[in-house]
Amino acid sequence: MFLRVVVTSAALALASLAPASAVAAPGSSPDRAAVREAKAERLAKAAVLRRRDLPGYSVQEQSGTSAEEKDAARYACLGVAAPSYAARHDGRAFTKRPSQIGSRSVVLGTPARARTDLARLTTVRGVDCYGQALTALFTEQGAKVRRVLIEPVPVDVGAASLAVGFRYEVRALLEGVVVRIRGIDLHAQVGAAELIVTSVRPDGRWPSLGQVERLAGRAAQRVARV
Repeated sequence: MFLRVVVTSAALALASLAPASAVAAPGSSPDRAAVREAKAERLAKAAVLRRRDLPGYSVQEQSGTSAEEKDAARYACLGVAAPSYAARHDGRAFTKRPSQIGSRSVVLGTPARARTDLARLTTVRGVDCYGQALTALFTEQGAKVRRVLIEPVPVDVGAASLAVGFRYEVRALLEGVVVRIRGIDLHAQVGAAELIVTSVRPDGRWPSLGQVERLAGRAAQRVARV
């Protein structure tokens, strides 16, 4: 139960409203990347958490290949086309019961594009689409979702130009058991890079916002040095 619930919840949080779409080739669209490919890859790698950031946690590499349909659905909900990315990193999941922490990153062509993409999360529609995606994900896992609560939280990531935070609670009936999952999502923009750090607990307690901010801050500092 622990792994199924936490990994399921974290999978959505990691994907959030930024899609894991294919990396755009130079010149493949009018919105071609301004960041050179080699630097974009370095930015994406710098933006995800590393083993030394969370000593004592077990680590699992993540794959975004199965998330494309969900990503497309979320952008369709927002009423915009999914952007192309110069690079992405599917990130890692770090587990130490009762919590799981995840991170991933995407790199857009310019800082302006990254800011525009991230700003969509702050809209009423963005929050509503996120709630719909949470509900859909748990329903696909056989859960009967009873309630989804989402609220913005102020976050501080020193090296970031823009940082957005949310905390959410999902109450559902899963395999005959009522579960209450609480999570925090933090999105931060550093130049053309957008990093996402999440923390999820299936025991009904809130993850530590301070821990999420500190971890995002480390990743943001690495990105700023690239």
